[in-house]
Amino acid sequence: LAKTTPGTVFVGNLSFFCNETHLRELVSTYGEVREVEVVRSRNGNSLLYGFVDFANPVDGENAVQILHRTLFMGRRI
Repeated sequence: LAKTTPGTVFVGNLSFFCNETHLRELVSTYGEVREVEVVRSRNGNSLLYGFVDFANPVDGENAVQILHRTLFMGRRI
């Protein structure tokens, strides 16, 4: 995980099977989540990364500190 803009967190190395619901469930315990996006190719396959937008930028920073290099769905994010 890495912080990009205030409140927005980049999440890399996602599982092929991870969708927005899975990612939201993981991060929502750290604060109010406005939006979750798993980036996909034109044919709909996950590109194995995504973004989470937290309502409070401090919550995003906390999520990065706590979840960085965490094992999630079989991969280290």
